[in-house]
Amino acid sequence: MDTMTTEQELLAVLYALYLWDCMHWLSPGQVAFVRSGKQWVRKQANAQSFTLLNRMPIARNPASMSPGLIICSSSATDKPSPRRINAILRLLDKRLLLLSLFATMSATYLLLLVPAVILLGRFVAVWKPMAIMVLLLHVALVVEFYRAAKRWRIEAPKSFWEAFAASALNPLAALRAPDQIMIWSFSQATPTALDQALCPEASEKAQQP
Repeated sequence: MDTMTTEQELLAVLYALYLWDCMHWLSPGQVAFVRSGKQWVRKQANAQSFTLLNRMPIARNPASMSPGLIICSSSATDKPSPRRINAILRLLDKRLLLLSLFATMSATYLLLLVPAVILLGRFVAVWKPMAIMVLLLHVALVVEFYRAAKRWRIEAPKSFWEAFAASALNPLAALRAPDQIMIWSFSQATPTALDQALCPEASEKAQQP
């Protein structure tokens, strides 16, 4: 029976850690909205949901670095109109475009090119230029995260610096920076307001007698 080489084991750990960063765990009372193409899908724990320690896992598409996750709480009080929510979404999509681009480039190097070079046995010959490129892309990603999250940095500095430090120290976690900014941007919105803006058909059906 074939066994995994050290390189294969390291790559397996790398992908496992990245997939873990793509997971989010909803606490009781939390609701998530996940973007799938042009549609939004509502996620909330119910009696049939799988939970671990009373939390329900949801996963983001690991191949997409664009912002596409909103997590809110039933205790939230902000009730923006559907028009306001959609305007904020359009603004975020534009503002986070460069951040998403850097995240995509970093992911390409970390999760595709570096593993391919390792498996081909060429890593020793090219590790220096690849390491420099990975470092430069990570620095660019972190700097853009800092710039794009200006409002978050001003209004909630404690939570921002916690998220920023985690991204600065962990290149894999930094790949999900666009989602982190979007989550904070809608963290105070009520599930009902987001339902009406993102899932209007489902919201109308739920309100019908």
